Amino acid sequence: MRKKIFITLVAIAFLAWGGKAQAPRGNKAPLEATAAAMSETAASKDQPSMCMMGYEGSSLNMQRNTVALLHSEDGDKFVIIDSIDNCIDMVLRTQDTLLRVGHYRVDNVLGRHDVANILRPQSIKAKGNHIFFCASALNDLGKVGVLTVTKDSVVADQVIDLPCHAQFIDVIGHELIVVGTNMQGYNINIFNIEENEQGLKLTPLQSNFYHVTKQSERIQASDPVGVGITVVAICVVFLALVLIAFIIGGNAKTIKWSQNSRARRAAIKAGKPVETIQKPADTTGEVFAAIAAAIYLYQEDLHDEEHAILTINKVERAWTPWNAKFFNMNQYFNTRTRTKK
Repeated sequence: MRKKIFITLVAIAFLAWGGKAQAPRGNKAPLEATAAAMSETAASKDQPSMCMMGYEGSSLNMQRNTVALLHSEDGDKFVIIDSIDNCIDMVLRTQDTLLRVGHYRVDNVLGRHDVANILRPQSIKAKGNHIFFCASALNDLGKVGVLTVTKDSVVADQVIDLPCHAQFIDVIGHELIVVGTNMQGYNINIFNIEENEQGLKLTPLQSNFYHVTKQSERIQASDPVGVGITVVAICVVFLALVLIAFIIGGNAKTIKWSQNSRARRAAIKAGKPVETIQKPADTTGEVFAAIAAAIYLYQEDLHDEEHAILTINKVERAWTPWNAKFFNMNQYFNTRTRTKK
């Protein structure tokens, strides 16, 4: 028993060591991947970055806003995201009621079968009489746009497509920051806000991508050939087989102990000495084989002796018209056939 326990402990320690060997050593690989990913920008080198604009050291409070408030001369206006109709509504407060006076539909949802490509608004941000919004779909598709709110309508000034699942939006000074995610990591898009006669215009400044290292990539970096994974898999299989063998052996001993206990209790109730009672666990395999053979022979004797002789006799039966085909035909064809003859 001590030998079995020792073997089990050694196997568990070996598996723990193998799992530890597969873990990444330090943060060198993620840092290098992050530095390489953040260096890929879509803007030119002469344009200022966030740190150069004076945002270094400050924290961004990115929130998913679904309601924005606009103050105007004709009353306070609420801009609300309607997720059912997939649009952005402008609601005007008049005395004790709220009335929708305009809306902008982000994407049409009627009759669409590509549900994963439907863009739905996620967050909005108000600045003056303008509304910035970001929308996203399930298939890592996104949009960012700017809307101009008038007295009785909502007009889109500009809409830009994004290669990510846009979720958060924020306005800092003259820059619009949109943060999104995709299957590989995070996308941080920065736009410059310019005002002209038609409204506001968004100019892309930077598009930074942060790659989140997956566990499979870390294992591949630490073990390119896959020797460690192979050794761990083989050890897990053999350890499972050893544990199953131990469980089955212990189960057999448990069954024998239970049978012996039942026989002992039955002997005590019957008033017989326990030493004279044959324990069920002490029954050998030859006894069980003899019992099985006797049962088989007894069942064979219950059947009558049968001879496998086949006798086939041809029986003459009278003709019956129940399957005659001419009864199923139209009488017109029968008459026509007889006329021709």
